[in-house]
Amino acid sequence: MVKRSEPDVPTVYFRGTPRALDCLVGIPHREVGPVPRISVDAPNVRLQSIFAFDVGGKASRLQLSMSENTPPGNYKASVELGGKAFPAEIRVEPYVHLALSPRQLIVAAHAGEKQHLELTLANSGNVPCEIGSTYAFGLYDVHGAERGIGAAFRQRENTGEKRWERLLEELASGHAGTVRVQLEQGHGSIAPGDVRTLRLDLHFPAKLEAGHTYSGTLAMENLRYYVKVRAVAEK
Repeated sequence: MVKRSEPDVPTVYFRGTPRALDCLVGIPHREVGPVPRISVDAPNVRLQSIFAFDVGGKASRLQLSMSENTPPGNYKASVELGGKAFPAEIRVEPYVHLALSPRQLIVAAHAGEKQHLELTLANSGNVPCEIGSTYAFGLYDVHGAERGIGAAFRQRENTGEKRWERLLEELASGHAGTVRVQLEQGHGSIAPGDVRTLRLDLHFPAKLEAGHTYSGTLAMENLRYYVKVRAVAEK
């Protein structure tokens, strides 16, 4: 335990998300030591680690890590630096963080196909997140930008078409349309620390060209989920 601080000792303020709280103190690193001691006046709060780093000889940066699901709010604490106890206040900010498994989705699909699949979703942040029942994202030919740049450089000005116009035209032609996503299971609020199964219906666009590969990004709160689609001919 950190011993009680003396009267009129300045307060040390930490601020940030649970795994990235830090502060600056005007105490040389050699006096603080590499591993300060800290205790929090909240029985259900778990501390992971605290370290000190030198920042210019006359000051130190303290970096504190707490359980990633620690709720937002202000927490009273005490920290011992160089054998002296200081009152501390930890301000935990909201941290939105969803994770999906697998880390990316790679599928084969034909034009207009509907597929059903399952993903595992975890809320590793410290605030609830709302999962919608419908989503949509665009698909783009993975070689579209390369073809567009090549076509633009090959474009001759005497044709009347500008290079940038040709580039935009090629990029637009590589857009296969929009994937529509319907959640059969898993929509609604997900609490910090919870894990659930998402059951999705994916309706692929009718403009998929067999033999081409497309990519897109499903946006969900902080998450940008990468999807790669290999277009195949319909059986």
